[in-house]
Amino acid sequence: MTKVSDFYSARQRHSTIPYTDFFRPQGVEHVLQLCLPGLLGPAAWPCSAAKIARQLGITEGTVRSHLEDIYTRLQVSNRAAAVVHVFPDGATM
Repeated sequence: MTKVSDFYSARQRHSTIPYTDFFRPQGVEHVLQLCLPGLLGPAAWPCSAAKIARQLGITEGTVRSHLEDIYTRLQVSNRAAAVVHVFPDGATM
């Protein structure tokens, strides 16, 4: 865990622009910040059965079999159509 005190003394931090312009006027002395990953675009998705298989530690045939089952259940013929079917307003992952 990284703390502000790893970089600034209390006196130094109280003279920083973020503290003087934002935190002090809001009455905020301590802040907890959590960084989360952003949404992944299509380029970050596994683009092939081989890549999915490697990530899951299963065979390509197993991936293909499951994808075919998903396509049948959704009544689509490919992954792009399945994504559009499941996320009509746009993919969120």
